[in-house]
Order: sequence, then C-alpha cells, then structure tokens
Amino acid sequence: MLFLRLNHIKLGERKLLKRTVSEVILGFSSIGILLLAFYIPQVKSEQSTQLLLMTNKDIYSVGENVTITILNVGSETVSIGGYPAWQIFTYPGKEPVYPKYFIFLSWSLEPGENNTIIWNQYNAFTESFVEPGKYIVEDNQGWGLSTYFTVISIPVGGYSSSIQVPSKTEPVLPYIALIATLTAIFTKLRPKTRRKR
Repeated sequence: MLFLRLNHIKLGERKLLKRTVSEVILGFSSIGILLLAFYIPQVKSEQSTQLLLMTNKDIYSVGENVTITILNVGSETVSIGGYPAWQIFTYPGKEPVYPKYFIFLSWSLEPGENNTIIWNQYNAFTESFVEPGKYIVEDNQGWGLSTYFTVISIPVGGYSSSIQVPSKTEPVLPYIALIATLTAIFTKLRPKTRRKR
C-alpha cells in the first residue's frame, strides 16, 4: 500500500522523502548508540584516579593571597581539559567569582604532580575585591572535587577551622552529547525553502 502511494508522488519528492526518512532513522540510531554508551558499565582499573583540590589555609584576611592547588595523589596520569580546572564561587549563593575566562587546552597531571595558582581575591565578574564571607572552589571537570575557605575582615590570629560540606555532582556529558546530536539532526531536517521563478 505504501508502494502504491509512492508511485503517485513525483520522482523529486520521492527522493526527498526517502532522504528525510533515512536521516531521521540515522538520527535516532545515533541517539540510541550514544545513550547505550553512557549506560554500559565502565571497566575500572585497579588503580583509580585520585585528585585533591585544596587551599593552603581555611581562613584568610581580606586581601590575602589564596593558594589553590590541584594534586594528583593517584598512580595514573590525569588528563584535564581547560585551565584552570576549577572555579571559585560565593557560598552558599554560588555566584561566580574567579576566573571569568578559561583557557581551552588539554593538559595533564602525572602521579604526584600538582598545579598551583595564587589568587589575589579579585572578583573578575564585579571587577572589585571580594567581600568577607565563605567561598567554594569547585572543579569544572565533573570529578566532584571541592574545597571551602572563609575570608574575614580581621587579621588571622593563628587559628583555623575546617568547613566540610558534602557535594553532589551529576554527570553533564550525556546531556551535552544529546543536545549536540539533536542539534545536528534538526539542522539536517530543517525545511529547505525554494524560490519560485
């Protein structure tokens, strides 16, 4: 019955219909493969990747330099996409503070190696120095790493306290892949307009 209906359609329209149907099937197949890839259990090596994200202190005076370090304490090289691999936010409001821009490059940390950046408490978004309060440094690689520190307006007098808050992360990669695939499909399927002469 479908074949009989296709016979009444012009040859050019039939080719367009076949191409559209095959692109839709290809798109759904791609989505299925991507979804399947994310739900296949990953084989983990006996040596797991272990990173620490830390500051050199828990409490800082206003204007005091904050030393932020990411350290590979595992036995495998860790590949990192983007620099720095973390961002500072106010806590609990989660307003971004630093950096405003990231360098998109691929780099790695060998076992035992670290990367340290000294931050001068300058808020890159408001273009002023930060106010006293609590801040959180979170990785932007999806590892679920975070550390907290407090900026106070009086000088630090030899005391410190640890602020520990559990963090929950959800993988963002499946959502990015799905959005990219759907964008590619809809770009291919958008109707082509023809000018009539």
